[in-house]
Parts: sequence; C-alpha cells; structure tokens
Amino acid sequence: MLQWLRVASDRGIATDLTGELERSAADVVVVDCMTPVALGAARRSGAGVVLLMHAFSGYWTSQWSTTSPIGMWLRLTRTHPTRCPADCAIVTTAPELDRVRADLVPARDVHQTGPIVPPVHRPAQLRDDDPVLVSFSTISYPGQQDALQRTLDAIAGLPMTAVATVEPLLASGLRVPPNVELRRPEPHADVLPGVRLLIGHGGHGTTMAALAHGVPVLVMPMSRHADQPLVGTAVARVGVGLEVSPRASVDDIRQAIQAVLSKPAYAARAAEVGKPFRDGAGARSAADHILEAACDRAAGS
Repeated sequence: MLQWLRVASDRGIATDLTGELERSAADVVVVDCMTPVALGAARRSGAGVVLLMHAFSGYWTSQWSTTSPIGMWLRLTRTHPTRCPADCAIVTTAPELDRVRADLVPARDVHQTGPIVPPVHRPAQLRDDDPVLVSFSTISYPGQQDALQRTLDAIAGLPMTAVATVEPLLASGLRVPPNVELRRPEPHADVLPGVRLLIGHGGHGTTMAALAHGVPVLVMPMSRHADQPLVGTAVARVGVGLEVSPRASVDDIRQAIQAVLSKPAYAARAAEVGKPFRDGAGARSAADHILEAACDRAAGS
C-alpha cells in the first residue's frame, strides 16, 4: 500500500504525460484510477479525460474519502482526484455486485460497463469429477502462504481433486496433498474451463473471470487494503458462492468447500450472474464511452 501511494502521487507520471501530449496531441486521455496524479496533467492538455475504475467503486470512494489515510495523503500532496475531476468515469464492475454511488465519483458522468474479461465459451453443466481450482493472488499478501496451506489441508480430507496455481516463491515449503496438482500461475482463460469451483483471494479480475465461466467461488480475502472484502461480501450476497475469513481453520474451509459443491444453486447462480460478461460486452461498452469522449472533445475544439 505504501508503495502504491508513492506511485499514485508521483509527479514524474504527470511530467511524462505532459511531455508525451506535447509531442503527440490527443483528443482524450484515459487515466487509471491508481494514478490520480495524472488527472491534472491530462486536464491541462485540453484533452478529454476519462477515469478508468477497474475495481469495486465502493473501494475507491472510501479510499478517496477525507477520513482515509489514502485520501488524506492525496490531499496533502495535492493529487486528489477531486482536484481535477474527469469528464467521465468508466467503472468496470457488475451492477448486481457493485452498487455505484455516482455522487462520490470524481467525474461529470459515470458509466458502469460491467467486467472486462475475454470472451468465454463454457459448457452449461459443471461435472462432479471436475477439479477445484485454488488461485490466490500472485502478490504475496501477509499470511497468504499460511492461508494457502490451510486450504490445501482442507482439500486433502475431501474425495476430490484440485489444481493450485502458485508462484514458485510461495510454493516453497508447502505441503501438497496427493489429490492436489501444483502449477505455476496460468491465464484464467486457460485454467477456468473444466473446473467446478474457484477458491481465491477475492481479486476482482479472478472472481469475475470465474463467474464468466459459470464457476462458483469461495472467497478468502487476503487484504483489507484492497476491494477483496467487498468482493467476498458481494459474492455471498448474490448467491454465487461463500466468503470465509483468511484466518479460517482447516475444518471451516473444508465445510465451506463442501457447502458450495453440494448445492447446485451456487453454480446455477454463478452462470446466471456471469452470463452478461461472456461476450465481451464490458470491453465494447468501455471503448464506446472512450470514443464518445474523444468525439465530444474533437467536436468542441
């Protein structure tokens, strides 16, 4: 988090952007929500400004609040996004999972496009002999290796197989049971087809990819400094899976796995919620709004 704060307020990013726009003018600049320092430079260039928010909106609006450490730091460094609001914000989340408060987003217009995942073709039925996928973040969050070990221990006591994608550094020292295959991290599109449950950390991209494939999820949030707890709460609320504490015992994790796998309603609901994600509609909608902002700016000039 401290490393990200330095990036979020690094004026070198604004300097680089200004230089690039002087060399090659643009009708619109798309600014990542993690680098709000770029908003001012984009605005001063005269281009249209689009703020891209690629995690739950509630996470960003809470982090940008005047009472949060991040919000206070951005205000102190004069890089807070409210200083130079965007023309529009694109929130790449699903309305059913993320309830956007448009009045809290630093942009004139707010568009919730839905998750951006590659197009998916998934069989309608998950098979009972499909493996479970264990996929935690490629970032080493505090306590993640211990949580991963407890998850593997929970799977060891169940009549099933699993695939665990783990960074080599995190894999060091793990006790891997015979019914678990350990692999290096793979693209979601390669590994999600043919699994019947994702056990993960609640990362937005990983979770939405699973739902796009019709795969229910068991979320174990690894960091309260990300949107993972919000994702876990939403997953349980809409019935596409369950959330367990990152400190959950082996027995609790095992019971949660059994609960999701034993109730077909979770898979059915995951397929229903994930259906709008599958044809790339989120990416097309986001691109349309960016193009609209560019055309508006070009017409205005």
